[in-house]
Amino acid sequence: MIEPVWIEERDVLAFHDRLLAIHGGAAGVRDSGLLQSALARAKQHLAYAEQPDPVELAGLYTIGIGRNHPFIDGNERNRIGNLCALYQGGRPEVDLEQLAHQADQLRIVGGSVSWAEVERRSSKTGQRHSLGGFTGWVEYEGDASPFLPWLQAARWTGVGRQTVWGKGWIESSVGQAARSASSAD
Repeated sequence: MIEPVWIEERDVLAFHDRLLAIHGGAAGVRDSGLLQSALARAKQHLAYAEQPDPVELAGLYTIGIGRNHPFIDGNERNRIGNLCALYQGGRPEVDLEQLAHQADQLRIVGGSVSWAEVERRSSKTGQRHSLGGFTGWVEYEGDASPFLPWLQAARWTGVGRQTVWGKGWIESSVGQAARSASSAD
């Protein structure tokens, strides 16, 4: 495999600043070590993988930034933005003010959320790691279609910490009432 062109920290910082200028949010890096670790994932994978895949290497940047949360704000937005920059040649086209207005039109009509206490045990060290978190469902009334692509992107890129252990999993579906209302238009 030909040595890839690696994304430098300065490029990620410039991209993050550009996204903040466009979409708003709090500027700054929460932990530069976490950013450096995220950028090192692809290089480490190349060094140790039997058959490294260039697409997988590119995705490791996105996974690393999203999982490490190195920025004060915009980690998930950066993860999706990085994927778009790598595979589509530019940032995603989204009007966040319009999206916020559309979110105001939704109403929660049902749901159940609870805390689940779960642990995993490392087979290597024997240490126990808490994987607890919220689990449940929510039902919205209104047009949620503008949010479905973002929920799908979050599902495939992972949300939050410890996604490798199953946390941050999202499933979305459009119910019968929503399909009937949209087909009546």
